[in-house]
Amino acid sequence: MDSWIDRQHRLRLRAERVTALLVQLWGDRPPPSANPQVTTLVDAVAGDDEHGRGDQLVVHGDHLSYQQLVRALRHRGSAEEALGELPAPLADRLRTSGLLTAPALSAGATALPAAECGAWELDTATGTIAYDAVAARILGAGHAAGREQLPANTGDVVHPEDRALVAAGLAAAARTGRPYEARFRTLQPDGSYAWCLSRARVLLGAGAPRLVGFVAADD
Repeated sequence: MDSWIDRQHRLRLRAERVTALLVQLWGDRPPPSANPQVTTLVDAVAGDDEHGRGDQLVVHGDHLSYQQLVRALRHRGSAEEALGELPAPLADRLRTSGLLTAPALSAGATALPAAECGAWELDTATGTIAYDAVAARILGAGHAAGREQLPANTGDVVHPEDRALVAAGLAAAARTGRPYEARFRTLQPDGSYAWCLSRARVLLGAGAPRLVGFVAADD
C-alpha cells in the first residue's frame, strides 16, 4: 500500500504539471474570456486529464486505466458485471451515484458507450482520424481498425446530404470545446445508407484540441 508520503509526492507532482501547463497556455495573464476563473479551471482539468491519459490513467484518484475502461465498455453482460471490470472504490461510487440511470435518448444514444459502439479519435492538428474495428463497420469503412486523413467533406462514407453537417459539427466542437454530436447516414458495402449517431468530447491541452468519441447505429 502506498504511504502517505508517496501519495503527497504524487499529488505535488500532479499539481506542478498542471501549473506548468497553465503557464504554457496563458503565461502570467488570465485567459481572455468572459469568465477567466472558469476557463482556467476547465483548462486545468483538461490538462490533468491529458497527463492521466499519458500515464494510462483516466482519473488518477480512482486508478482507472484505459484498459479497464475499454473492458467495461465492451462488456456484453449485465451492468453489474461491467462494474466488476472497474476499481472497487469507483464501482461503489457509481452504484450509489445515480449516474448510471439512462436518460430518455434515442436508440443510438442509449447505446453509447456499449458493446455495439465503436470508438474514434480526431487529431485536429493533423486532421487524422483513428477508429477501431467496430467504428469501421458502423461507418462502412471495412472491418479493421484504421487511421486516415479526414477530408474537409468527411469523405465518401458519409451521405452527401449529411457531409456539411458532420464537418461543421466537428469544426465547431474543436473551436468551442463543446461536446460534439451528430446523426448522419453512412454508405454501407451493399450500396445502401444506414443511420448512425456519433458523440464526442473535446480534450484541450497545450496543443491542438482532440476529439474522442463513440459511434453507434441509430436505425
